[in-house]
Amino acid sequence: MITEEWGFDHAIDYKTCKDKDELVAALKAVAPKGIDMYFENVGGMHFAAAMDCLANYGRVAVCGMIDGYHDATPTPCTFWPMKMIYTSQRIEGFISTTWLTGKKGNWLPEMHQWLTEGKINVKETVTDGVENWPHAFI
Repeated sequence: MITEEWGFDHAIDYKTCKDKDELVAALKAVAPKGIDMYFENVGGMHFAAAMDCLANYGRVAVCGMIDGYHDATPTPCTFWPMKMIYTSQRIEGFISTTWLTGKKGNWLPEMHQWLTEGKINVKETVTDGVENWPHAFI
């Protein structure tokens, strides 16, 4: 779906990677020059692998780290921030309300236009009745 329907060049099934090193190898195989932009919403080995593969001038938007939401003690990040100095990389927090309210960017009018023009393909699961939400969620 990611490559055929949404038009991305590559997709990696992270479930085939047993650890961070295997994920780094998979990322480098499809992005040998590095990752230019990464949207962090998972944490754990995914964030560490992405930071290992981040290109010079690469950017990271941190929106969440679901990997550790239920941990009593959060697991610390394992990348080396000093690398960011010499590669001019940047990490920035991301919260959707900044974009949804128009304080930054023009998300609502642009997304409306892209949907209308067919540039964005939406995949939805629709169910009837609140009693069916668990099935839809799964």
